[in-house]
Parts: sequence; C-alpha cells; structure tokens
Amino acid sequence: VGVNAVGLRRRGYTNDQINVVQNIYRLLFVQNHSVKKGVEEIESAIASSSEREEVLSFIAKSQRGLMKGYVKEEEE
Repeated sequence: VGVNAVGLRRRGYTNDQINVVQNIYRLLFVQNHSVKKGVEEIESAIASSSEREEVLSFIAKSQRGLMKGYVKEEEE
C-alpha cells in the first residue's frame, strides 16, 4: 500500500509533484510517527508546495483524525 503514482501521472502530476506526495506519505505513515509529529516533520522537511499545503490543510480540518492502518505483527 502506498501512493498511487500511476493514477497521479494519469491526472497530470509531474514526477516532482509525485515525489513530494510520496515523501509526505513516508513521513506520515511509514516512519511510525504520531500524526502530530508527522505534521511537524512535514513542515520542517518538505519545501512549501501546493501538495504539501493541501495535505496539511486536510489534516488540520479533519474532525475525526487520520486512520493510519494496522501494523502487521511478524510471525515467529
């Protein structure tokens, strides 16, 4: 599971824009930060762009928060 780069390309996003979205995704969902910490990381690590501002605005306006998914337990 991750960013749908093919779908974004079909919608006209450039490779640079897709990379920004992928980097934001990694900071929020892959690095296991809390949403608050992920937002702080995005604000400090990702240069200002329409994609970054769209994601940060979405998170700020969310009344129910973000669902980060389930962590799959490794079998021994």
